[in-house]
Amino acid sequence: RSFSLAQVHPPDVGARPGVRVLLLHREKRGIANERELLDMVRGNGWAAEALDMGQLSLREQVKAVGAAHVLVGVHGNGQACAWFLRAGAALVDIQPHATTTGGRSPE
Repeated sequence: RSFSLAQVHPPDVGARPGVRVLLLHREKRGIANERELLDMVRGNGWAAEALDMGQLSLREQVKAVGAAHVLVGVHGNGQACAWFLRAGAALVDIQPHATTTGGRSPE
């Protein structure tokens, strides 16, 4: 499935040189407007890239995630690598709106 961030309007935070955003990329469970999201992040002066962790060795995963200040991914899309985030880094967990529960939170 794909999920879109089309309705998200981030605050104007201005350029913060050195901030690195890593987007977890997957074909089957990804973000529909991934390219636009990356462009928006880069437009703020931040470094941004999308990586498919399944294509990287464990060493490469640890290095990529450890260098990130912000990790973005769809819930359930291999976010176990968040264990390798540096202290003070942020994890953005995108939750699908409609789920098998019909959009309601599971009870």
